[in-house]
Amino acid sequence: EDESYEHEAIDVLTKAQKDLGAYRFKSRIGDIRIRQMNRRYRQLLESGDKAAAAEQARNQLAFELEEFTERSVNYPTDLGIKFELGRRQLLAGKLDDAISSFQQAQRDPRRHLRALNYLGQAFASKGWFTEAADTYQKALQSEMSEDRAKEIRYNYGDVIDKMGDGRSSQADKLADYERAREEFSRVAQIDYSFKDVRDRIEKIRTKIEQARTS
Repeated sequence: EDESYEHEAIDVLTKAQKDLGAYRFKSRIGDIRIRQMNRRYRQLLESGDKAAAAEQARNQLAFELEEFTERSVNYPTDLGIKFELGRRQLLAGKLDDAISSFQQAQRDPRRHLRALNYLGQAFASKGWFTEAADTYQKALQSEMSEDRAKEIRYNYGDVIDKMGDGRSSQADKLADYERAREEFSRVAQIDYSFKDVRDRIEKIRTKIEQARTS
């Protein structure tokens, strides 16, 4: 984390890329610049300058989005790059692009569950709750750690809850709310302090009572 050495490395890699024309050298330069940006972001947060940190984060996201888009063009079969590109596209609100990237990235066994989790988030952000729910259901059929399970179940419960909010039939609302409560309850049984799961359970119980009495 010595910038003088990092700049020297960038100079060496730049010359190598110019002399040999191999894209991998440019990719390594990008990795160094991303590490520098991460370090700068941490420094700004630690200094308490939240506005500058937010601006740094926006600039970094723009850089990384461009960087991984270029890498994806140069390495079209690398599913790890597709996954990283999808993460940046999701953060940038490029939902259609993110969906496409995660659909490809899920074919990588090492990133399968994470890609499905992000894919569900992309569908949910787009307002496609049925597609998001189906994606989470698919993910939950796999073996996974408790930490991964509680995250995916929480997201699954969230989209089912939102599906219920959009129903016109009280019976359909009740069915969705019951399913959402079950998922939130499973999360609470794993980790009672996970996100706002306790509040979500209380709120969903209120919705269930309202649906039953309407």
